Amino acid sequence: MRKRTPKLLALALAAVMTMGMTVSAATVPDNPAGKGTNVNSGDTMQNNNGIVMDNHGTVQNNNSIVQNNHDTVQNNKRIVQNNHGTVQNNHGTVQNNNSIVQNNHDTVQNNKRIVQNNYGTVKNVGAGYVVNNFGGDVEGGVVDQYYELPVPQNFSYEGAKKSDDRWWINFLGTVAIKADEGYHFASTPTTTSGTVTEVEAGKTYTLSGVTKNLANGGLTLDVQEGEYTPEQPEPEPEPTPTPDPTPTTPPADTSTAAEPASAPTVQQMEQRERPDPQDVEATERYSFWMDVKSDVRIAADGKTLRVHVPAAYTNMPASVMELIRLQDEDITVDLRWSGEQLIITPATAQRKTALKAFWTFEQLCELYGE
Repeated sequence: MRKRTPKLLALALAAVMTMGMTVSAATVPDNPAGKGTNVNSGDTMQNNNGIVMDNHGTVQNNNSIVQNNHDTVQNNKRIVQNNHGTVQNNHGTVQNNNSIVQNNHDTVQNNKRIVQNNYGTVKNVGAGYVVNNFGGDVEGGVVDQYYELPVPQNFSYEGAKKSDDRWWINFLGTVAIKADEGYHFASTPTTTSGTVTEVEAGKTYTLSGVTKNLANGGLTLDVQEGEYTPEQPEPEPEPTPTPDPTPTTPPADTSTAAEPASAPTVQQMEQRERPDPQDVEATERYSFWMDVKSDVRIAADGKTLRVHVPAAYTNMPASVMELIRLQDEDITVDLRWSGEQLIITPATAQRKTALKAFWTFEQLCELYGE
């Protein structure tokens, strides 16, 4: 029997080890047009130009047909017929989706599971779900809808979602629209779809309740350079003064006798002073003094109320004097009347005397003139 040399034994052992070795994941060469093949689990096909009947690995670029996908097709430019795995960027057609299509820019025909980030068309959704539908066309199913916003120019969004270099608002969401530093909205934003709410005039508004695309004229934003200056209302013209008609109330009583304890309240006095509504001039004077009394009622302690009385007015209703006298707060009523300054406080106000309906300008000058 011949002896085997160590060299021959080493060669034989190497051969046995090679025959029994497990082959690792491989990169499959490009699949040419007209050829059918499968991609095994763990393998990667870089470019498919023919037909992949069953993919259990990764097809990086599909330029033709993947009939049954059970793992991943990264960039589909033609057709994936039955997807049970993941199609990541679809620019072609996924005919029957039973799993996930992540970025659809073209067509998913029968979606039974999930399409994430749709910019194209999803048909026959049934029980499927479209997550983040960015302006795409979806037929049926549950849709997480987004609508496109105008591109920001000299303003910004807070709460908007940016995708595909565009800005979007969720149909259930609210987005703040803010003018950039040194800019302002010359008018309140208007929209054909949604509700605009003012947060800070000229600077910040919110948009909510959107029901359709806003990018092409659906939202108007008039952004101007410079700081916002609110519009000032036009001043009302001063009314032409008219002399008071002869008072129909009894003349002033110079008696100093105070009214009894049953004297009428200020409100009752106001009812008695109320003029005939047909008398326009008397109604204007009544309204003027009612406004003065409103200011007196809400005046804070230590407050000075300056009142400019039209020169044509010749008397002040007795209810004004009585209201000043009854104030608990330490206030000052400064009447500027026909060049005179008349200062009345609760401490100096005259108690209403019997039958007195008004105080004439001359009487007030004698009592309170400087």
